[in-house]
Amino acid sequence: MKTKKVLGMLLAAAMMVSLFTGCSTGTQTDTANEGTTEEAAEEQGADAVDEAAEDASADTSGETEGLKIGLSVYDLANPYFVSVANGAQARCDELGIELIIDDPKSDAAAQVTALDNFITMEVDAIIVCPLDTAACESVVQEAKEKGIAIISQSSCTETHDVWVSADEYNMGYVCGEGAADWILENYGEEADFTVAVLGWDQISTQIARGDGMEAAISEKCPNVNIVRQDANTTAQGQSVADSLLQAYPDLQAVVCINDATGIGVYSAVQAAGKDNDDFYIGSIDATDEAIAQIQKGGAYRATVDLIPYENGGIDVDLAVQLINGETVDDYYEIPAKLVTAEDL
Repeated sequence: MKTKKVLGMLLAAAMMVSLFTGCSTGTQTDTANEGTTEEAAEEQGADAVDEAAEDASADTSGETEGLKIGLSVYDLANPYFVSVANGAQARCDELGIELIIDDPKSDAAAQVTALDNFITMEVDAIIVCPLDTAACESVVQEAKEKGIAIISQSSCTETHDVWVSADEYNMGYVCGEGAADWILENYGEEADFTVAVLGWDQISTQIARGDGMEAAISEKCPNVNIVRQDANTTAQGQSVADSLLQAYPDLQAVVCINDATGIGVYSAVQAAGKDNDDFYIGSIDATDEAIAQIQKGGAYRATVDLIPYENGGIDVDLAVQLINGETVDDYYEIPAKLVTAEDL
């Protein structure tokens, strides 16, 4: 395999570095890279998604009326976290729980203030997607000392009862595998053209996601030329894809760290007149916008669903179990599932 790692767009700010760091309790990226196989990745499919929700809710018992839970996400401008919040709200409505939702709008200081407010409100549990794990730590410790259950969602604080997250490497692998299977189906094992991996190599967890995408493609399609660059937003995805399409006329597939980047890549591919049967775009998040593009049947072919709506409900169920004094594993993995036009 011919691999080029191109360091482009070094735009990560200090907060972005802290966004996905700070968890010392056996991170998924440390364990996932060891022994991940095609079969293991495939196990994280539809059945696992259904079982995840069923398993978390199966033990939710006891009195829930009158309980109060605080939820602080990264930013409700992000469709993924809108789905998480909606899923949590729906489950709380079912159980008669009051849910207080905080939107810090990507402001770490505002999130710390919100967590402080949750303590003052005497919530029974806090579900937090920490923007800055170090900044959150002291207030999370205070909440824990007051008997408040702590669920870390996505990234994690040092102090928590349970960390709920997808496996970064595995979700990348599932995304990359979708592209590799398309290459094999259309061009065979001898396929020899360029494939781009658009990751975000500024943050350890996102590096793992990019590594998973690259590993799946290189394992199944050893003759393709993999070019890896950084892109984390729609604007960056379009800009990087524009440059790649000019630099590599044989570029025929792009896998992206998230749907926002994928949407940008798709715009560039359309502008270049390559929205056809010979091009593949895959990404991660299963946002409504990405799903709508995939349903059209063009070059945008797949996204990885991290079941955010179900995830929100799972967070609530785990919180209830903790409030009831039940034992919950330190880490709860959310499975990843590839979604294609055929699935839709």
